Amino acid sequence: MTLERAQLGLLAALAATIPVSIFASEALLALSVVVLLVRLATRDGITEPLRAKAIDVLFDRADITEHDATLMEPAHERVAAAQDRQFDVPKLAELIVCPWCSGMWIAFGVVAARTLAPRAWRPVGRALALSAAAGLIAGGEDR
Repeated sequence: MTLERAQLGLLAALAATIPVSIFASEALLALSVVVLLVRLATRDGITEPLRAKAIDVLFDRADITEHDATLMEPAHERVAAAQDRQFDVPKLAELIVCPWCSGMWIAFGVVAARTLAPRAWRPVGRALALSAAAGLIAGGEDR
């Protein structure tokens, strides 16, 4: 199963818990935004330096040593390699690279934003949803 399918499955399950007052178009909008933000937070290349730095700090604090070659890998692969080597990986490191874990918190944030600031949510949510759709159409999810 690909990362995107796993994200969509999780988000579909979360979408089922959104209050009935949200129309289908609003649920689809929220779902699109969550998919975009989860990808941005856990796998996108533009945020990789932030994830890598966070993993560096967390691994230093946990006294996890890595091979030099591992340091050049993406953050999610570094965490997986440390887990494979039986290190006690900090939970925050897992949260940073796990789409399932981050997806839940991002979904809560999206629902809260829509509920607490509906006027601000509409244009921001639409822009992010359009960005997610453009990425899917352009084939950006094939990476």
